[in-house]
Amino acid sequence: IYVDDILVFVDDKASPLSEADRKLFHTSVAKLLYLSKRSRLDILTAVGFLCTRVTRATVQDRLKLRRVLGYLKRTKKKTLHLKMGGVQKLLAYVDAAFAPHPDAKSQSGLAVFMGKALVFAASRKQKCVSKSPTDSELIALAIIFSFLSSLQNLLLSLRIRRLIVQ
Repeated sequence: IYVDDILVFVDDKASPLSEADRKLFHTSVAKLLYLSKRSRLDILTAVGFLCTRVTRATVQDRLKLRRVLGYLKRTKKKTLHLKMGGVQKLLAYVDAAFAPHPDAKSQSGLAVFMGKALVFAASRKQKCVSKSPTDSELIALAIIFSFLSSLQNLLLSLRIRRLIVQ
């Protein structure tokens, strides 16, 4: 999925879906959200954006939903692998998309690995408006540092002492 295509282009002039189609759109996005949180983390950002559109879905949003469904159909053999090893190593990745939402807020994406196992992934709309792409990246970093601090405290309370955070 090319996330930029899904996030960046929001046509305010697109015609809204009928109430029945909007309810179907809402239900489909809710099911995708469940799937993306459990096993298909690769669609998390796209689904997160579609979640912001459920109350005022348009024909364009339905096409974006179909695109995600088509991607899932083409990649249904893609699986999530959980591997042990190097448990004392905590590795985090973070990225941000600058102002893709109509209210000029940015989108953050996070992935945290403990050893080789993915333990947390999220894609969220940032709560404040940033003035530049650099600002949106710094906000995303602040979010991940807060999470890592909490996770590190939890692991220390579980007596996992030697922890390398990267």
